Amino acid sequence: MKIGTVSLSTMVAVSLVLLSLGYLGCAIEDGMIWGQVTDSRSGAPIDSVEIYVTTIAGDAPRIEERMLRSFTDDNGRYVFFTSGRDLHIVDAEKVGYLASAARLVKRGGEVNFVLVPVGTE
Repeated sequence: MKIGTVSLSTMVAVSLVLLSLGYLGCAIEDGMIWGQVTDSRSGAPIDSVEIYVTTIAGDAPRIEERMLRSFTDDNGRYVFFTSGRDLHIVDAEKVGYLASAARLVKRGGEVNFVLVPVGTE
């Protein structure tokens, strides 16, 4: 057992249980961002993809930026829990694949990526 470290599958399982009990009835408003990354050629999930979530909070002239980073699991899935009132930029990267187009997300929601292997564009 590791203290302070929670696996992605544990976070997803807990979230699904809480959602089914009504505790995350406003999951999108609460800033949950999740998704899957797949290969454009095969459609297979891609593991170990770096996922970045940059949160832009506050109002001008005091804008604050925070970045979170994680990796997809064996099924190409990821999940982040962020503040729900802010804008989030979600991006995915993996060596051997072309850079993905970053996505802008307000509050939260599902963000899937389809990565193109280098040399097949």
